[in-house]
Amino acid sequence: MAAPQSRTHLYWACAVLSALTLLFLLAKVTGPATFNTLAWTGAALAALSTLALVTLYTACALGRAHLSTPVGRFTLFQLSVAPLVIALASAATLPDHYTGTLALLLPWGITYWLHNLPEKPADQ
Repeated sequence: MAAPQSRTHLYWACAVLSALTLLFLLAKVTGPATFNTLAWTGAALAALSTLALVTLYTACALGRAHLSTPVGRFTLFQLSVAPLVIALASAATLPDHYTGTLALLLPWGITYWLHNLPEKPADQ
């Protein structure tokens, strides 16, 4: 009985970690660095992509979505790679070689692990 509850807690942890990454990104954007148009576009893309990941993890934590849900030919987990890559790539356009979005790899890695865990443990 603890397994579904632990899974929910891990999804919440992923959502919180991703949200913290978004907050750190926004703190960087409002900092004293001068941003050109490319940097502003990259910051917006990184923020929207991170927000998409936070939404997905929150929906999984609330039980409204499952990573194994098929969407066309892909699952939600497979589709979650797109915002992750977009966030990582677009953060490269920010000044001072911003690498804070690399923190998104930890929650995504946890969801990779959760996605590959069986829903019900095997009877021993």
